[in-house]
Amino acid sequence: MLKLAETYENELYLDHGAVSDESDIRISAADIINRLSEYGVLDKIECEDFSLSPFIAVKGKMLSFGFTRYGGIRGAEEGYQNEEEISKEIQENLQKKSAGLQTFCEEYYGFRHTDTEYHTESPSCFARTFFEDESGENITLDLERNQYGTVYTWNRTL
Repeated sequence: MLKLAETYENELYLDHGAVSDESDIRISAADIINRLSEYGVLDKIECEDFSLSPFIAVKGKMLSFGFTRYGGIRGAEEGYQNEEEISKEIQENLQKKSAGLQTFCEEYYGFRHTDTEYHTESPSCFARTFFEDESGENITLDLERNQYGTVYTWNRTL
């Protein structure tokens, strides 16, 4: 499903799977959000300043997500004046979040991590993580963020 999502298709026709109603999807999405928070991929969501949109396949697995923190981060303007400091903060942030996402993918999908690359040049800052699935196929997943750390997307192809 993740590989199909990389093809930029908006509709996927499946020959088998489970049918879920809206409440099932909400429960599954809440579970995914909580897991990603536990692994440090996403901030704890405790207020209405956050928008999180997980995409869940008909078979019940997350294919991608988008996370936006509205209102910016206090003190961001002072903290983002030096390009070297910006790059260092982005690198450290992506390392932390991609490590959590790596663990999540190993447990959630059963993937085996093989490598991670970091790209911290604006405007596209991302961690590209490489996995193998149970049949040895290569899977590449990107965790992308904006310069200020207010927008995160993962496997943003849908």
